[in-house]
Amino acid sequence: MRFDNCNPIIKPKRYPWEEEIGPMAIMAVYPSSLETIIKSFSHYKRLPQELYDIYLFENKKSRPVAVAGPFLGAPHAVMGLEKLWAIGASTVFVLGCCGSINPDLRIGEVLVPSVALSEEGCSKLYCPGKLAFMPGEVALKHLEGILRRSSLPYKNGGVFSTDAPYRETVEKVLAYRRLGIHGVDMEISALFAVGEFRGIEVAACFVTSDELFELKWKTGFKSKAFMSEIERVSLCVFQNVVESHMEQVSN
Repeated sequence: MRFDNCNPIIKPKRYPWEEEIGPMAIMAVYPSSLETIIKSFSHYKRLPQELYDIYLFENKKSRPVAVAGPFLGAPHAVMGLEKLWAIGASTVFVLGCCGSINPDLRIGEVLVPSVALSEEGCSKLYCPGKLAFMPGEVALKHLEGILRRSSLPYKNGGVFSTDAPYRETVEKVLAYRRLGIHGVDMEISALFAVGEFRGIEVAACFVTSDELFELKWKTGFKSKAFMSEIERVSLCVFQNVVESHMEQVSN
């Protein structure tokens, strides 16, 4: 059935007791990414939500930088992005992990998604009829600049986002690889779709956590290569977002 997509009953909003945030925010999808950021800074305010948390890193000269997370799956992450938009974010950087379906991408290596193909159910409710979604051009350029200036090597490539990790079949992996897709996650196509719908600049940086390209599962979630790189990337992006935010304020 097809319904009107323009008259929602429930809308994201900022409540009177919630502080307005600065224009740049971070979504830390993977738990250790969020933990790394929180542990590295002593001054922050927690803005608890029902299914995730938002941490406000404050300074005296400007509105706070928000970091939200963790998230699992497209519906969960979309609620987080909608909330960040409602309280003031216009550019959001997503930190997470992905599985690799291409031998060019190994555990511990960084992927910056250049396109996301949707297998999840949220994106079609924001952009009916579309299957491929792009990052925000300005946010992508900013994120790649952060990684280059910090001498953090990364690769560009496509991902597909799924709701069902146990349905990543041999046929599917081979088909997506033939299309030039590098990785698989559970959220980013929906976040790009919401970005397109709301006018939010969204870009993402993934650390490869596991491999499927040999058509068997090689997990690396607890490996040194993955853990050290996701901590390094998370701190790097967060620190640069804070610095960029302060530069905007001073200018």
